[in-house]
Amino acid sequence: MTFKTNDLNDRIANLTPTQRALLELRLEKKKISASNSQTFQTSLPVITPVLRDKPLAISLSQEWWWLLEQFYPASPAYNVGLAIRFKGSLKVDILRKVLQEITSRHEILRTSFINIEGQAYQKIFPNININLEVVTVPENSLTEITQLTKQLATEEFSKTFDLSSCPLMRLKLFTLSPEDSLFLLTVHHIIVDGLSMGILTRDIIILYEAFSKGLSSPLPELDFQYADFALWQRKYLQGEILDKLTSYWKNKLKDIPLELDLPTDYQRIAEKTFIGKSHSFSINSHLIGQLKHLFINTSTTPFMLFLAVWKVLLYRYTGQEDVVVGTTVANRHFPEMENVLGLFINSLPLRTDLSGNPSFKQLVSRVQEVCIEAYAHQAIPYEKLLEHLPGKNKFNQTSLFQTVLMLHQTQGLKKELPDLTLSFPGSDDLANALADLTLHLSETNSDWNNSLVYNQNLFDLTTIERMKNHFLNLISAIVSNPNQPILELSLMTD
Repeated sequence: MTFKTNDLNDRIANLTPTQRALLELRLEKKKISASNSQTFQTSLPVITPVLRDKPLAISLSQEWWWLLEQFYPASPAYNVGLAIRFKGSLKVDILRKVLQEITSRHEILRTSFINIEGQAYQKIFPNININLEVVTVPENSLTEITQLTKQLATEEFSKTFDLSSCPLMRLKLFTLSPEDSLFLLTVHHIIVDGLSMGILTRDIIILYEAFSKGLSSPLPELDFQYADFALWQRKYLQGEILDKLTSYWKNKLKDIPLELDLPTDYQRIAEKTFIGKSHSFSINSHLIGQLKHLFINTSTTPFMLFLAVWKVLLYRYTGQEDVVVGTTVANRHFPEMENVLGLFINSLPLRTDLSGNPSFKQLVSRVQEVCIEAYAHQAIPYEKLLEHLPGKNKFNQTSLFQTVLMLHQTQGLKKELPDLTLSFPGSDDLANALADLTLHLSETNSDWNNSLVYNQNLFDLTTIERMKNHFLNLISAIVSNPNQPILELSLMTD
């Protein structure tokens, strides 16, 4: 029995019939089929449960985070946080029950990391009692509460973890008023990724609703846990498979530019910092409508089109024709892993040649080819790839790129529960800048809510606001005439 890689198959499945047919035509010359090729569908060995009778090996991505912690310990940049604000009558005993159920359900939340002769192993605890700390905050005005929630979240998410201790998770509930509470959950990145935090949030909502009604958990049992994936990955990524993947990326990244020469407000310092802020913005509905037509007309996905726009902007800012942008893939190869918490996510360097002043449509074709090839070779962890590239610092996640583009597609979370209204407060002060610039594009239903996360040691807010405006102006110019050469696309408004 075999399972098939889902990341790329899902992207292809979401294409319209027109897009899919045009994609087939584009790949016909290479004798590649969007249904049957190894490029799109890779047979993988079976994943099986492993015994928990001894310390277990960790995944390759976890190994990188563990080593990073050894060399650069106790950084809040390694934390991932979740904030939920409950308006209404929150039943704290039910919330405790929910969190206990989630900890029992997801083994990774009961995992610590131990050092055995210089090697990291995971130690899984059969059960733990969660500790939800409840703190009553003096009453404040609405304006003060808004600022207070940011302050509380900033302080809580900045506290560090000891990887040898379990759990690598903190739970705190602030009672702001009898009908207003702020729940903060902080975890170390070594046990979760962004998709995991979405799963965790969804599980909390589903279980709270069920337990409030006196029902049992409606969540289906998990057939596998993250530890099973970690051992599967180590067995799979070796020998000929690892050699082929490494060979592909070595060739693809040969003579890669040292860095993208972005105009910064401050001089870069030798010591890597992660002090970031987030600048939020939206795309107006009229522009969204025009973009949807462009997705169809260029036979591409929203991610690939936005990547092309972002690369044009970077080219115009730097004058560099060889542009590398990082992105991430879910890396959940098996359907059984879709609802499991863990560090699955993988980074991909997407390198595009912008030389020759192509039209935007021509550039989209170049970007498509780059993305399709990269997705087909996504199995090697980015951290492992850095080990095989000469002159690259394996502890610097942006050794190959300084900017990242992430596209998030969500259906929206349920915000109404029995006697409760939920919101998910964010703060522009809570961002970690693992890259110099990260463009987050978030599609929820028909809206696009986006942000630019930037390193405060390199950029001022005024520069980021200008870049955001140039990005939006560039989109307007492109949808007006996608056949224009990229050097003629205006960054300014009329």
